[in-house]
Amino acid sequence: MPRLVDIAAGRTRLTPYTYAAAAPATEVQVEHQPRRAGRRFHAIKLTSAELRDIRLALGPLLSLEQAAQHAHLSPATLKKQLSQGRFRDCVKRGKPLLFLTERFVQELFRGAGR
Repeated sequence: MPRLVDIAAGRTRLTPYTYAAAAPATEVQVEHQPRRAGRRFHAIKLTSAELRDIRLALGPLLSLEQAAQHAHLSPATLKKQLSQGRFRDCVKRGKPLLFLTERFVQELFRGAGR
């Protein structure tokens, strides 16, 4: 690029800026695979008789204190694990925290091998 002093003295010329047409973009064919709908709950497979026995013994919902007692954890530890996302598929958030019994038991069994 020439200096402005040289252009003013006439020793050089400033060439005009030209625009060139860009080559047409070729379309890229991207194959989109469908995403899974919702979350899946991977845990142990319990039979319907086992699920019925769990419901009869513990009830359909567990409070925070009951769930902590069955998990052998303190309620504070259970809330911490909940905030870290461990029991996200088996809890009804709000006040009070309620856990779905069957899913909570399955999550406990799933986490035992970690």
